[in-house]
Amino acid sequence: MDEAHESVTRTQDYLLGVCSRLFLTIIPSLSLSLSLRIEDNVDEAHESVTRTRDYLLGVYSRLSNNGPLVLKSFLVLISFVIMFVLFIA
Repeated sequence: MDEAHESVTRTQDYLLGVCSRLFLTIIPSLSLSLSLRIEDNVDEAHESVTRTRDYLLGVYSRLSNNGPLVLKSFLVLISFVIMFVLFIA
């Protein structure tokens, strides 16, 4: 009975050593690859947000430069309304 107990204890110790070596070698590499993938995704998202922001700022600047054009169009429309009221009505 004592020999069986010692055999089971040795087997448990051996399996515990194998599991600890397995976890010490595999888990850090998995963690490293996962953290590298997360870092790559964060960098890609940051680049995408930066490109989108730059694009939207360009669109805004092009639209805000059309203020004089909108004013001229409004003045032409008002002049047509005035001509219609004076000559047609």
